[in-house]
Amino acid sequence: MPFQRKLLLIVFLVLIAVLLWPKGQDDLTPSTQDLHEEAEEMEMQTTPETRRSRDDEEALTVDGEEITDEEMTREDQDAALDDLADAPLSQDLDTDEQGGMPASAAAGLSSEDRRYLRERGLDNPEQQVINDLMGQTELLPQDSMTGGNMQFIQEETELLSHRWVLASFSDGQTQGQALYEFEVTPGGDLIWVLLSHYSH
Repeated sequence: MPFQRKLLLIVFLVLIAVLLWPKGQDDLTPSTQDLHEEAEEMEMQTTPETRRSRDDEEALTVDGEEITDEEMTREDQDAALDDLADAPLSQDLDTDEQGGMPASAAAGLSSEDRRYLRERGLDNPEQQVINDLMGQTELLPQDSMTGGNMQFIQEETELLSHRWVLASFSDGQTQGQALYEFEVTPGGDLIWVLLSHYSH
């Protein structure tokens, strides 16, 4: 009987030693404490400007640097707007305090976008592009459900970039927004494509 107890005790101690013994190369995952300490160290190294831009919801950051519309390249804008086009429009859009426009659209065209459109023959790009869309009633994403006259709302339509427009539409009962992509032909004509829309 004492031999069996000793054997059981030895097996128990070996099992505890195996479980507690460091696994060497196999244990590459850091502990929770290590991760917490590393996160605190990174936070202390963060500059106040980076913390401010992270807290500022309206600041646009690319690779950790705050940039303005003028500094944003056409490719950056296209990538950001492609993400916007892929997002479902049924979710509520963040709007600015003034006119109910999406906050991302409130800034308007960058100087690079204006230059791009002017080079393609549009002297007043914002007005010409929006006026062209207003005349394209066949581009309205849906017909009126209540028998009213569905139409674009020019005052609530915004030219987002050299190729994107966010347009509002309504028939008096139903309202909505639609995202359009456009291309300026060499002749100065606009080709339109409806990308997405929602209504309520």
